[in-house]
Amino acid sequence: MGPVATPFLTQVKRRDAPDYYEVIRRPMDLATMSKKLRGLQYNSKDEFAVDIQLIRDNCYAYNTEPGNIY
Repeated sequence: MGPVATPFLTQVKRRDAPDYYEVIRRPMDLATMSKKLRGLQYNSKDEFAVDIQLIRDNCYAYNTEPGNIY
């Protein structure tokens, strides 16, 4: 994986973002997705896609200033 993926490889640490779990109610990361894949917990491609979208949505929700339309 490239350096752009690095922040999404593992769970967000509280020491790195103390308020993350107050802002984000459904955290997701690529390691958790990998574990779910190995455990055959995805029943469809859509479920997998939902988790990918959740990573993106969480990123925008936590890192975007309120009122910023981009």
